[in-house]
Amino acid sequence: MLSVLTISALGAASLIAAGFDLATRRIPNWLNLIILIGGLGSLLLLPDFSTAFWHLAHLALALVASMALFVLGMWGGGDAKLYAAVAVWLPVTQAPLLALATALSGLLLLIVVFFHSRAQNKPEHLRELPYGVAIACGTLATIAFNQAG
Repeated sequence: MLSVLTISALGAASLIAAGFDLATRRIPNWLNLIILIGGLGSLLLLPDFSTAFWHLAHLALALVASMALFVLGMWGGGDAKLYAAVAVWLPVTQAPLLALATALSGLLLLIVVFFHSRAQNKPEHLRELPYGVAIACGTLATIAFNQAG
């Protein structure tokens, strides 16, 4: 289990990434790198290597899955890197929860953007969905679920 300070850092970094994605439709590589390095650094706070191993397993699984979504054109490169960087903060046992929370957040985001773009008569807004927002929401939901349970 990660400390409150560590969890707070992940939550804040996720929200910053969401802000960049909303404002520019891009998540900067330097931000994804900071999140990744922070996650790898947080592994040093874990009690043993076997616990850290499960976090690294989540990173590997998330990297493969998110890059597959990128190759299929479903996500941008920044989204794929953000998802993988966030995943290292959580053990692989949290992978289904993070994926589900992110997918449900993405669905809600799609609905909101759809109605917003229709109201403004700008269908081009649907072309570049700021999925970093959904990843951040999924991350925050996963953190909240873990802290509550």
